[in-house]
Amino acid sequence: MTDQIHPALYPHDRHNILVLMLMYIALFLLFFGPRLNSDSAHYFEYVHSIAHDGDIHFWNERALYSPRYMPVFPGLNHKKTGFPINIFTIGPALTWLPGQLAINFLANSFSSFSDETALNTSYSLASLYNATVTSSLLLFLALILLYRLLRYYFSADCSLLTVLIIVFTTNVPAFAFITPAFAHNTGFFCVTCFLYSWLVVYREGDRAPTVLFVIVGASLGLLMTQRLQGLFFSSVPIMHVVSVLLERLRNRGDTNVVGLIGRYCIAGLTACLFFLPQLVSQLTIFGSPLADPQGEHGMHWADPSIWIVLFHQTRGLFVVNPVYLLAFLGLFFLFKRDRLLFFLFGITIAIQLYINMVRRDWCGVGFGMRRIIESIPFLAFGFASLLSFLEKKWGRSRILKTGVIIIIALLSLWNFLLMAQYYYGKYGDPGETLSMSFHQLVRNQFDEAPEYLMHFFDSAYPFWAVLRCIKNGAWLQSASIMLILIVTISLFFLFGHTVAQLGRHSRIVPICLGFAAFYLVGLSIYLFPNPSPQRTIVPLQLSELTAQQHQINTGPMLQIDKKDIYPGESSYLLFGPAGIFLRKAYWEYSMSPFLSHGKLNFQDRFLAPGHQELDIHLRPVQNVKSLDLVYGLENIPPDIQQPLLRIELIPENEKKQVLFLGSADLERSDTIVLPLNWKLPAHPETGRSFWFEPPAEQVVCRQISLPLPETLTVHTITIKPVFDRGLLTLHGLALGIE
Repeated sequence: MTDQIHPALYPHDRHNILVLMLMYIALFLLFFGPRLNSDSAHYFEYVHSIAHDGDIHFWNERALYSPRYMPVFPGLNHKKTGFPINIFTIGPALTWLPGQLAINFLANSFSSFSDETALNTSYSLASLYNATVTSSLLLFLALILLYRLLRYYFSADCSLLTVLIIVFTTNVPAFAFITPAFAHNTGFFCVTCFLYSWLVVYREGDRAPTVLFVIVGASLGLLMTQRLQGLFFSSVPIMHVVSVLLERLRNRGDTNVVGLIGRYCIAGLTACLFFLPQLVSQLTIFGSPLADPQGEHGMHWADPSIWIVLFHQTRGLFVVNPVYLLAFLGLFFLFKRDRLLFFLFGITIAIQLYINMVRRDWCGVGFGMRRIIESIPFLAFGFASLLSFLEKKWGRSRILKTGVIIIIALLSLWNFLLMAQYYYGKYGDPGETLSMSFHQLVRNQFDEAPEYLMHFFDSAYPFWAVLRCIKNGAWLQSASIMLILIVTISLFFLFGHTVAQLGRHSRIVPICLGFAAFYLVGLSIYLFPNPSPQRTIVPLQLSELTAQQHQINTGPMLQIDKKDIYPGESSYLLFGPAGIFLRKAYWEYSMSPFLSHGKLNFQDRFLAPGHQELDIHLRPVQNVKSLDLVYGLENIPPDIQQPLLRIELIPENEKKQVLFLGSADLERSDTIVLPLNWKLPAHPETGRSFWFEPPAEQVVCRQISLPLPETLTVHTITIKPVFDRGLLTLHGLALGIE
C-alpha cells in the first residue's frame, strides 16, 4: 500500500485517466439518450415543480404526458394531505435544479414567454439534457475518483482495469447512458465521495482533519436523498468506532476514542443537515417527515429471497452480470491485505443485498440488479484485489494478460447484448421474463440480441442524430446538436481534469461543501410547507393522441378544492380526439414468483360507479351550447327506466342547467371505437404505450351530444351517477362551443 493519502499522479496515471475519459466519452456518444421515463419522470417532477411553481405539489406535472415524459404512477393522491404522491426521493432533483434555473433564466431573458410556454420550457430538450447529462457527468467524475481511490492500495494497471470492468461488464452503462436520469448515477457519486473520505479517516483515525468527517457526513446525507437505503452505509463508520473501542479495550490501539466519536458526531450532524430537503419533501407530500414514501407492505424483513435475487434464471444478480461473482471472490483476497476492511466491506455489501432481498419488487424496473450499483465502489476492491493477486502470482505474463482481456471482452459482449434484449426485446417485459428459461435467454443472445443491439444506433442518440440530420439536410438542427455535444464533451474534460488534480489541501472541496450546505438549507426553508389557500389554479398541459404526432396543447385551468379533493383531479385528465379522458387507478396486490412476495397489477376505471360526484371547475367557458360525452356501459339492465347520469352545468349567474343521460338517450347515441393507444401516447421507439400494454381489443363505447336550451358561460360541471346497478365508465367529456 502507498503511504501517501493523496498520491501524486504519475505520467502513467495521467495516461490511464485519459484512457478512461476517452472510453467513457466514446460510449456516451454511441449510447446516450436524453429521456425521462419510469422513475426518472418522477425525479424530474421535483425539478419542474420547484423551478416553475415554487412548490412540490405536482398538480400540473401529472397532467403532462409526452413520449419523453411518462410517469409510472400518474394518479395517486395521499389521503392525509391530498397532494399527488411521489414515492421517489428529491435527491436527483437537487443536482439538476441549478441547471434548470439557469435554463429558465436564459429562456425568459431572451424571449417573451407566456406561462404556458414557460411550462413547456421546463420539459424542453435543453431541460432533458440538463438532467441526463448532469447525472452522466457525475458518474464520470465518480469513476475518476474511484480510480484515485484504488490507487491508494493497488497498482495503476489494476486500478484502471477495475474501473473499465465496471464500465463495460456491469449494469452501470445502462444507467450511465441509456436511462441516465435514474438516481443511481448521483448515488454512485455520493457513495464514492463517502468511501474516498472515510478511507482517509480510517487510515489516520482521530488525526484526520475535521473537514474529512464533514465530507463523510455530507456524502452520506446527500446519498440518503438519492436513495433512502443509503442510510445503511452508516454501518461503515459505526463498525469503525466499534473496532477502535475493541482495540482500546485490548490495549492494542492508541487512537483517541473520545475525539474520534466526537468528530463522527460532527459527521452525523452534517448528514442530517444534507438530508433536510428529503425530510421537508416527505412532510409536504405525506404529512410527516418520517413517512415511508414506499408505503406499507413494501418490505418483508423476515423473508429474504436469497436464491431468487442471486440466481433467478433470468433476473438474478449473477445471471445478468456474472462479473459480480469475480468481485465477491476477490473480496476474500482483501482479507490478507486488511482484515478489518474485509469485514467492514463484506458486512456493508451484505446489508445492501439483504435490503434488496426483502423488497417486494426485488428486481425493480431497469436493467440488472440496479439497486446494487451504489455498492460497486466497495465491490471494486474485490475486482482490484483479485487482479492484484493475479498480477503478483504471474507477474507480467502475456498469457495472463491475454486471458484477462478475453474474459473481460466476453463479459462485455454478454452485457451489451443483454442490454439490447432488455430495452428492445421481450426480456424487458416482466411477463415474458417469467416464462423465459435460462436456455432461451442464452439462445436469444445469439438469435435476436445482435439485431436489437443495432437499434441503439438507429435512435435519438447524439452522434447518430447528427449524422441523420446531415443526411436529411437539416443543417441547423445538426449544428445545434453538434454544439451541445461539444459543450458536453468539454465539460467532461474540464471537470474530469479538476477531479484528477484534486490534492490533499485543495480549497475546492471546502468551498463546494459550503455552497452545497447553503443551497440545501435555503431550499429546505423555501419549500417548508406553509398554510396554502383552499383553492389553487392549476394550468394543464394536454397531449393530443393522434397516430401521426404527439403535440402538446394548452388546456383549461382547473380549480382544485383541497378540502374535498376528487381522487382523480388533474392527474387523470388527458385530452384526446374524444375529449377529456378521466383516469382512475386501482392497485391490486397478489403473489407472484417474479416479485417473490407479491405483484402490483394495474387496472383502469373511469369515474367510479355509485353516487360519487365529480366536480370540474373551469376557467369560465363562454357560449357553451352542448355537452359531449364518450362513455361505456357494463352490466346495466337493458330495460332500465331510471336516469343513468345527472349532469349540472353552473353558469356565472348560478342558475343551474340540469341534464340527464337516460335509457332513451342510448338509442340516439353513436357507437365509436377508441384508438388502441388511448391510455398514453405510444412511445416513438417501441410503438406501444409506455408501461401500459394496449388493450387486446379496441374499446367500443358510445358518444352523445346533450344540447342546452340556451348558451351559457360555464365555470363548473357536476357529474353524478344515479343508477343502482351496473357500471357506466366515462371516457371523455367536452364542451360544445357556439
